[in-house]
Amino acid sequence: MRARFQRWRDERRVARGAYSLRRRLIASVLGASVLVWLVSLAVVVHVAWRETSDVFDDALKESARLVLALGDPQPSSGATREPAARGEAAKLELHYQLVSSDGRVLRRAEDAPAQPFSQAFDKRKGYENVWVDGRAWRVYLLRADGQDVQVQIGQPWDERLELLEDIAEDLLWPMLGLLALLGGFCWWLIRHLLKPLERTAARIAAKSPDDLSPVPSSEEPRELLPIVTALNGVFGRLGRALQAERRFTESLAREAVALDALFDRLAAEQRDVSVGALQVDARGLALQAHPALLESALRNLVDNAWRYGASQVTVDATTTAQGVRIAVRDDGPGVAEADRARLTERFFRVLGTEQTGSGLGLSIVARIAALHGASLRFEDGLETGGHGRGGLGVVMDFPVPASDPRLAHRG
Repeated sequence: MRARFQRWRDERRVARGAYSLRRRLIASVLGASVLVWLVSLAVVVHVAWRETSDVFDDALKESARLVLALGDPQPSSGATREPAARGEAAKLELHYQLVSSDGRVLRRAEDAPAQPFSQAFDKRKGYENVWVDGRAWRVYLLRADGQDVQVQIGQPWDERLELLEDIAEDLLWPMLGLLALLGGFCWWLIRHLLKPLERTAARIAAKSPDDLSPVPSSEEPRELLPIVTALNGVFGRLGRALQAERRFTESLAREAVALDALFDRLAAEQRDVSVGALQVDARGLALQAHPALLESALRNLVDNAWRYGASQVTVDATTTAQGVRIAVRDDGPGVAEADRARLTERFFRVLGTEQTGSGLGLSIVARIAALHGASLRFEDGLETGGHGRGGLGVVMDFPVPASDPRLAHRG
């Protein structure tokens, strides 16, 4: 059950498609870059705002001193001053008032509010943020020693905000261009850094099925060494397992097995089979094989055919251009084409069958055939009641050279 769940999960993952490490890296780096870009833009705008505000405040202070020194510079119009932060780009309009100690506006600029900016008439000097005539103002207060007149000079906050918008707009496009360049550079850099991984994957994909040699690790980056080392470990273990299997196969005590005697022995074991239900024909052939393993394979095939066959099972051996062919056929319900490829899987049972068993018989047969270098295939079985071929046929082809004397008839 656990293996089936794992296979289902793997199939679902393949159906959805594996995620791209390159895309995730690019998205992560670009996301971090955009975040840093936004923070940098905010910091630059904030610093520019602070510097510009300091320049404006200095302009208010100097203008207040000028008004106090001159008395009333052009009281019918607003005084203007060129802000140092903008050069020739703009003029800073300052609105002044001369306020008495009792709160009366003695003089003011034409566009200055009629009421005082601030009620702090006794304040000698300092900045205030006030709300007058529906507008927010930045005001500087200055009072001369020994005089009852206070200069209140203000600037609307919206003028400063307009200037801040201009600064942000001037910074936005160059920084957007910088962000685009940074994104392109990150994309190129990640592609370049992932090249070693692609080269390693290409080297592994180019290996033939029989090539279990280690993947060279001298040219790999340090981060890829654990993966390459793990792969080489897998290749090494697989190679040792294949060598052990080859040694086991080569060490099998093979001898010429008389198929006539083997088939007769198998037929004699089927005591519950009616006369004529099991037909065997070895045609006097002998096969170089491990006797016990070959007998086990045929016993599994005959037992399986008798379990699922309706009334007849045949076992025969013939010679082919490649060697000896042994076929076991029955006249049972057969197996659908889609299920035949899974018959050699361990514990696999065709749905709808009521026979008991472990589901290991055909997997054992496939293993024994592989140890002898034989192929195993499934085909239709015997004819059933004149309705065409049905049942299941299991065919094993043992490769033996045509000139091999072991193919000679024994009778």
